[in-house]
Amino acid sequence: MSKTISIMQPYAFPYIGYFCLIEESDVFVFYDDVNYKKRDWINRNRILINGHPHNFTTPLSKGSQNKLICNIQTHSFEDFKRKFLKQVQRTYRNPHSTKSAISMFMMSSAPKTNQFPMWQ
Repeated sequence: MSKTISIMQPYAFPYIGYFCLIEESDVFVFYDDVNYKKRDWINRNRILINGHPHNFTTPLSKGSQNKLICNIQTHSFEDFKRKFLKQVQRTYRNPHSTKSAISMFMMSSAPKTNQFPMWQ
């Protein structure tokens, strides 16, 4: 019997294919013991605001290419979270889409420490 093993680096708000890969895998590994890459999608992503892409970045504390991803921590995450949620609420005024977007954000941003949410 064969098993499907998938290995991916963690990302801020991964695209739907990332979740599909997790679902289809028997074993999924977050590959976070490699060096962090600046200007990559690990702590960045984009949302649509008024139909136009808007980049956002989760603030990191001393994000260095000389550190492993698993050792990178967020900086002022609660401030980022509050501002980002306000932006999502203003952008997605439709009650159904706002509820879905906020629920997804809250599930992925409930760290017990200040480590990056997807790395818990």
